[in-house]
Amino acid sequence: GTEAHGVADVVFGDFEPSGKLSCSWPRSMAQVPVNAGDAVYDPLFPAGFGLTFAVPGPTGTQGFRSS
Repeated sequence: GTEAHGVADVVFGDFEPSGKLSCSWPRSMAQVPVNAGDAVYDPLFPAGFGLTFAVPGPTGTQGFRSS
């Protein structure tokens, strides 16, 4: 399969992995449905929340950052 190529791309820095939510997660069932335009929009995790790979900075550190 092609899985090894994908893993190699991540390991060698050719691809920056990320994991983002495609929808909001409500804090409780009382908030369902959670709509971004609502006056009381306060989800536990908003749409787009997740992790992205941090590019090495000037200090040479790297890791994951939360958005």
